[in-house]
Amino acid sequence: MRKILCHRGIQRSTPIKGNVKKSIGRSLCSLALVPLAFFAVSCASHSHEMTRSLLEGNEAALRSDYTTAVNRYEQVLRNSPDSGPARRNLGIVLVKVGQYERAKKNLLEVLPRYQDDVEILYFLGECSRGLEDYSAAADYYQRSQHIDATDLRITKALAWTWYKMHQYDKSLPVAEGLLKRYPGDLQLKLIAASTYNKQSRFQKTIELLAPVEKVGFKVYSRDMVSAESERALLMTALADAYAGSQDCKRADALYSEVLRTRPFLASALIGSARCDIARNENTKAISKLEKAAHANPDFAEPYFLLGRLYAHTEANKAILYYRRFLILTQNNKDFSKEIQVTRTALSEVERATNRSNTVNGK
Repeated sequence: MRKILCHRGIQRSTPIKGNVKKSIGRSLCSLALVPLAFFAVSCASHSHEMTRSLLEGNEAALRSDYTTAVNRYEQVLRNSPDSGPARRNLGIVLVKVGQYERAKKNLLEVLPRYQDDVEILYFLGECSRGLEDYSAAADYYQRSQHIDATDLRITKALAWTWYKMHQYDKSLPVAEGLLKRYPGDLQLKLIAASTYNKQSRFQKTIELLAPVEKVGFKVYSRDMVSAESERALLMTALADAYAGSQDCKRADALYSEVLRTRPFLASALIGSARCDIARNENTKAISKLEKAAHANPDFAEPYFLLGRLYAHTEANKAILYYRRFLILTQNNKDFSKEIQVTRTALSEVERATNRSNTVNGK
């Protein structure tokens, strides 16, 4: 999801990532079938060395040796800048290694030649999501979906993107519908659980993820990094549900497990801090929230909570954090209540600060 779901990264970590090995395989098949004339011209005009480099790049990509794949594709492009297959597959591999800007540039350059190519459009969506341009990502996913409506990874990626755009009325029905067909799909469960939490439907999340908790949040994937990211996000989603249900004991256990291996995961730090606040352990909460804000400066929630915690002790910090929160949450309906509270609290802190400065002659 960018850091996968969070690819991102997910981090900005994103929990949903494309199966690049499968995609490269598709790429090879499609490029072998569609542009036959291109290959005939290519073989006639380019050296045997360039052909070999392209094949070596493809083979490296298939075995997940992305460094070698990138090197081979770049070697082809240095000698043959118009090689569509090399530029296309280079773009796909660059997505896998998180070089989204470079990936997008390469994929856009080759797109006019392969306008109906599902893989190019899908990975342009992945690039955009990695760059947090969710509107563009949704557009590319939908374009690829029009070409192949049966591709599950496209539908999941689109549902997660809608979630990130706060369009829960679109993401949740897709996730729930697919879960009926694929009840064991953990990515779909993560999308649904995350949305339930946003809607304060915590019991739904608990019921959905209870079987996953029972087996120890086991996530099977060829990509160990993605598997660990997905596991951490699932555990955090369930912890958030327990915390929302006022069961901080169970929430704390999960947050602690997540932070043991992912000490800078902002969502887990924020959730754990909320439990600290519920126990009036404000010093611990402040430490975690400031860590979360440092790890992910674009997360709004830490600033709101820090503003509240500092409001009666360090007014200038409270003002700073409240203002930052308001900047980050412009037009964000998820924080409508918090925005109102912040505006009122900010005015009160500013008035109190001005009165104090006047009394002290500042």
